[in-house]
Amino acid sequence: MFEGLTEREGNILYAVINEYIASAAPIASQTIVDTYKIGLSSATVRNIMASLEEKGYLIQPHTSAGRIPTEKGFRFYVDTYLKKRSLGREEQERIKRSYNLEGMDIEEVVKETSRVLSIFSHYLGVVLAPELTNISIKRFEFIHVKKNYILVILVSSCGVLYKQLVRVDEDLKQDGLDRMANFLNSIASGLTLKEAKRRVIKEMKKERSRFDRLLKKALEISKSAINAASSKKEVYIEGRSNILSQPEFRNLQKMEALLKAVEEKGTILKILDKCLKSGDLRVFIGSENPGEGIRTCTVIAAPYGTEEEILGTLGVIGPVRMDYERIIPLVEYTAALVGRMISMEEAL
Repeated sequence: MFEGLTEREGNILYAVINEYIASAAPIASQTIVDTYKIGLSSATVRNIMASLEEKGYLIQPHTSAGRIPTEKGFRFYVDTYLKKRSLGREEQERIKRSYNLEGMDIEEVVKETSRVLSIFSHYLGVVLAPELTNISIKRFEFIHVKKNYILVILVSSCGVLYKQLVRVDEDLKQDGLDRMANFLNSIASGLTLKEAKRRVIKEMKKERSRFDRLLKKALEISKSAINAASSKKEVYIEGRSNILSQPEFRNLQKMEALLKAVEEKGTILKILDKCLKSGDLRVFIGSENPGEGIRTCTVIAAPYGTEEEILGTLGVIGPVRMDYERIIPLVEYTAALVGRMISMEEAL
């Protein structure tokens, strides 16, 4: 993919990108000479930068200006020059302390994670909530809320998966609801939502005389709850003001396209899905992203989950000129942390 670069060209490209990430302004050869003390004259550095421009790694926005990196330059930087590093211990502790886990279910944890990522990245924090279809059910719970209303709760070994307030045509008492839940748990505990749905439908097709009124009602309510939970595919996004404060989005057209992509969520969902399927941290730079609004951005995303299964994806969306050395370990650490929280491990 990359045309051959000499060691000197690679070092100059690395320096230009680092300076551009910090300043968002074209980088002059003299800046590289003064900042990096590389033992080369400004004229020599300028010639190297011209060579990098010919090879497609840099561009010159206008005559007599310095150079800025292209997407190809950033891809070379990410794939070749970035050294894998861990997030500092102090920042790890700050991230942990930013969560208030008391009473939080899975949905609340992932929603809070989008806020945490936006705060610590200063960009957009995005989280694809867990795919519920393939998560095993530990138990059903039915709770009497008020007359003709019950709260249906699906619980997995990871915690609460789904909650739904259901209106029923009769006032069911708690002892009856407990019996309904016990029946469902006897046929669906340990199954995934997909498997549980098939099992419930199978039970409903059996001779109805086998079931009394409460058990029939339990099957009907559980089918409705499973259908709703299975179809849910939620993306949480926080930090719109963060990314719009970046100089790249002072252009009204770029800003409007990005905001449209954020509001519609479909393009972001495609990117997070791609990362989910790969099972690894991914960096999508500029035009590598689908959709006009996100093509001015970089998306860094990583899957999260338990030791047994990947549940969802989280990441950061920022300008192509983002601080990759800081954001990549932030995303990796947060994904691992969320997995531990969902697993209810004591590693926190």
